[in-house]
Amino acid sequence: MAVKHGIPRQPVATVIRTQMVRQDFRNAVQSSGLSQAEKELPTQFADLLKRLEKAEKRRQ
Repeated sequence: MAVKHGIPRQPVATVIRTQMVRQDFRNAVQSSGLSQAEKELPTQFADLLKRLEKAEKRRQ
C-alpha cells in the first residue's frame, strides 16, 4: 500500500481525543460491566494524551 505524501497528518493526540469525547465511546464505557481497572482506562488515556501532546510539540 502506497503512502501519499503531502497530505497533512493529524497529531495522534488529536485523533485519540476526538475518539474519547465521542458520546458513543462514553456510553459504552458507562453502560458496560467493567472491572475497576477497566473503568480507570479513560483516566489513563487522558494521561497518555498529555504525554503525546508534549512529545508532538517537541517534534514540531
